[in-house]
Amino acid sequence: MLSNRTVARGACFADYDNDGKVDAYLVNLGDQGTLLRNVTTDAGHWIAIKLVGTKSNRDGIGARVEVFSAGKRQTAERVAGSGYLSQNDSRLHFGLDRQPP
Repeated sequence: MLSNRTVARGACFADYDNDGKVDAYLVNLGDQGTLLRNVTTDAGHWIAIKLVGTKSNRDGIGARVEVFSAGKRQTAERVAGSGYLSQNDSRLHFGLDRQPP
């Protein structure tokens, strides 16, 4: 729970502890940043995909990934930048169904 008042200028999102739950980091003005860990009890199934190119586009910028799970389609695109004074995780994170079909 976030109980301290602050002036934040940026926020980024990533699975900081690789537990399948996306965490947040706030960039505070004139102060230390704040890590907000997602501590929900059950993340269910998930997959994080790190794109790796072989030539000039080593980070896979512009690539689009589609994941199909439990009859649903999720799409994510790898972008170069994601925010002011911050940068989201470069991995594409997808939540999946709790029980495989």
